Order: sequence, then C-alpha cells, then structure tokens
Amino acid sequence: MGQAGQYLGPQASHAREVHVFNWMSDPWAMGAAVALPPGVLSTVGWALREPVGQIYWAGVETGLPQYDWLRGAVAAGERAAGEILALEGTTA
Repeated sequence: MGQAGQYLGPQASHAREVHVFNWMSDPWAMGAAVALPPGVLSTVGWALREPVGQIYWAGVETGLPQYDWLRGAVAAGERAAGEILALEGTTA
C-alpha cells in the first residue's frame, strides 16, 4: 500500500484521478479577516468552539492562534478531531 493508502485508506491506493492544485495561486487561500467586531473573540470566542450535542465546530473562526487564516482552519479541525477522539477514548 502506498502513502495515499496509508493516510486515506486502502481505496485511495486505487485512485482513478489525482488533482494537483497550487494553493499559492489561489487568492483566497491566504485567508480573510473574520467579520466580527473587536473584542468578540477575546471575550466570548470560547462559545464558538463549544459543542452542541454531537455537533463539533471546526470553522476558521474557531481556530487558534490565527483564527482568520488557513492555519487557523487547520488548527480548528485538529482541535475538533481531538475532542471527538477523546470522547471515543482514543488518540490520533
């Protein structure tokens, strides 16, 4: 099994297509400012990350330390996945 299969499961080893994209050429990939007024994230930002039942939030505005950039989105996804894995009693 190749790297794709190791990371994405055995079906990924038999992909019919591969799409390569240069994210540096995408004007939106660098992020954009969150449209929240000053003070919202520092005072009640935790509420944006609070699960609601079985729904776990992982939007770019919930990511730290850079909540409004791609790095923040990745951090938010990792955080939410970690919270879910902790419920399952497993780790990444």
